[in-house]
Amino acid sequence: MKSKKKSRLLFEKVFCAASYTLIGAFFLSLYMLMTMGFEDLYQKAAYLNASLAENLVATFKYIPRLGEFYQKATIVHMDAQVSSVADVIFRVLIALAAVAFVYLATYLILARRPKLKYKDALIFLLVFMFLIIGPFRDVFMDHFATVNNYLFAILAFVALLLLFRLKSNFKHPLALLGVLLLGFVVGISTEITPLAIIFIVVGLTAYLVFKKRLKIKDIIFKYRTQIIAVVGIVCGLIFFYVGAGISTRVDGAYREVYDYVSIFSIIRDPLLILRLIEHIDYNLRYLTYVIPGILIFIMTEYYFLKSRIAVKKTYLNIQVYCLAFVILYVLATSQIKLLDDLYFRFMLPVFVVMTISTLMFVNHLLELIKPTQKILCAVTVAAAVIVTIATIDLNFAMIRFHRKVAPDVSKVELVPGVIDITTTSAHGPVKEVGKVIFDSPTTIHMSPSPIFQFKQSSPFVW
Repeated sequence: MKSKKKSRLLFEKVFCAASYTLIGAFFLSLYMLMTMGFEDLYQKAAYLNASLAENLVATFKYIPRLGEFYQKATIVHMDAQVSSVADVIFRVLIALAAVAFVYLATYLILARRPKLKYKDALIFLLVFMFLIIGPFRDVFMDHFATVNNYLFAILAFVALLLLFRLKSNFKHPLALLGVLLLGFVVGISTEITPLAIIFIVVGLTAYLVFKKRLKIKDIIFKYRTQIIAVVGIVCGLIFFYVGAGISTRVDGAYREVYDYVSIFSIIRDPLLILRLIEHIDYNLRYLTYVIPGILIFIMTEYYFLKSRIAVKKTYLNIQVYCLAFVILYVLATSQIKLLDDLYFRFMLPVFVVMTISTLMFVNHLLELIKPTQKILCAVTVAAAVIVTIATIDLNFAMIRFHRKVAPDVSKVELVPGVIDITTTSAHGPVKEVGKVIFDSPTTIHMSPSPIFQFKQSSPFVW
C-alpha cells in the first residue's frame, strides 16, 4: 500500500512538473518561430540608426507606455526571423514573461505559490487555456509590437494585484523600493488600468474608514506596502501623461477614427452622454457575458455565506472588486468606439480580470466540494492533453509559415528613419519616417492552424 501511495505521489509530481513545462514549451516555440509583422519591420526601420537614449526619449515623447519602451529598445536588435544571439535572447525573454504571467495569475488565484499538485496544475493550465485558446489569443501571437505592448502590461498588473491579495507587508527598504518601482511600471503600462486600480483602492479605503472598519494608523502601518505601490502608480501616471504624444493621438486620429468623446466635452454638452452609452453598448459586443457572469459569481458567493457553506468573505469581496474594475474600465474605454483593430488589445485587462474572477470561483468550488484525487487527476490530464494538442497545432502552422515566408522576408530592405528628439509630430519625434522595401510586391498570409486556428499577422501587410 505504501509503495502504491508513493508511486501515485511521484506520478502526480512528475505530471504536474511536465504540465508546467508544457506551457513554457508552447510560448518558447511560438516566439522563436514568430516572423516579424509589418509594424515590427516598420518600427525597426524608423529607429534603426537611433541610439538607445534617442529611442527612449522618442518613445517618451510619443507613447510613454511600458511595452512601447521595450518594443522600441529591442526591435532594432531583432531580425525578421530568429538568427542572432541577441534576437534569441529577446525572444526567450518574451516567452519567460508569458510563462511568468500564467504563473503569477495562478499564484493570485490560489493565494499561494503553485505546487506540484493536481489542483494547482489544473488552475495553471486553465489560465493558459483562457488566454491562448480563448478569443483574445491574437494579442499574444499577432506580432511583436502587440505582444510587447500588452503582455508586459498585464504581467505588471497581476504582479501588483498579488501584493493586495497576499496583504504583503514588506519592511526591508529594498523590497519597498521594488514595490514603488512595480507601481511605477503599472502606472505606465496602459492608459486606463492604473486609474481603475486607484479608484478602487481609494474608494474602498474611504468606505472602510467611514464604516469605522479601518483606522488611519492601520492604513499607514499595516498597509504600508500597498500605499507605496499606489504612490508608485501615481508617479507612473504623471510620467505617462507628461508625454507629449498623448494629446496628439487623442486630438488627432483617435477623435476622427474612433469617435472620441472626452469627459470634458460631456460636461460642456451633457447630451453627449448618449454617445457614451452607445459606445458602451458597442464596446461590450464581444464581452456581453462578463458583467452578468461576475454578478452570478457574486450572488453565488453571497448564497454560500448566508447558507454557511462558506465562512470567509474573501471570495465574495474579490468578485466585487472584479466587477468594479470591469465597470470602471469599460466606462473609461468607451470614450472611444473600439473598432475591431483595437478591440482585443484595449479590452485585454477586462478579459484578464474575467479570467481571474472565473477561476477564483472555480478554485473556491474545488475547496468546498473537495473532489477525490482520481477526479482531479482525470480533469487535469484532460486539460494537459488539450494544451499538448494546442502546442502541436501551433508548431505545425508556425513552422509551415516560417518556411513559406523565409525567401521573401530575407529580401526585405529597411531604409532607416531619422529621429529628431527636439520635435514631436503625429509620428512622434520623427524627422524622416523609415521605409520597408520589398524585393517584389507580395501579400503572403499565414494559413490558420488546423485545429485551434492559430495565426500571426503577415510581414508584408500592415
